[in-house]
Amino acid sequence: TPLPTSPSRPRPPVRGGVRIPGGPGVGQKGAPGLDRGPAPAVADRLQSPSWSHLAGTDALGRDVLTRMLWGSRTSLPVALIVIAASVLIGTVVGAAAGWFGGWVDAVLMRLVDITMAFPPILLAMAITASLGPGVRNALIAMVLVWWPIYARLLRAQVLVRPPTRRMLQTPNQAF
Repeated sequence: TPLPTSPSRPRPPVRGGVRIPGGPGVGQKGAPGLDRGPAPAVADRLQSPSWSHLAGTDALGRDVLTRMLWGSRTSLPVALIVIAASVLIGTVVGAAAGWFGGWVDAVLMRLVDITMAFPPILLAMAITASLGPGVRNALIAMVLVWWPIYARLLRAQVLVRPPTRRMLQTPNQAF
């Protein structure tokens, strides 16, 4: 069961298995108010950067650095997961297409071509709309949009470097 959150017990700084460096200490020392979230303020509107507001304030008087750090709690883990998953899927598909060749290469590369035929932002929006709202569905949509780039890159690298005699030997023949 998840721990209850309250002003005295802030949400832990872990998202998707990734620990945000600094955690609650960043909110308490580096950006005042981060542990409570970017609460709206009414004074000090549109202030330039100073020692009290290192990145200045916005039109509503909220500290810009606090808002950036608060937003990074979600965006950084999502970015890391999207890149890792896209690279993993693209590497497997591209290496398989380049290594096996023939009809496997043709089928996988046509799948890549179909995916890359659409503008990435439009395709991601369409996938997210069909899956429903939420960060998880947006993450899935971004992975589905970005993996073909890595697949094409890995396929080209596998085709450029032909297998050597040592690569084709079975483990017993290598010694």
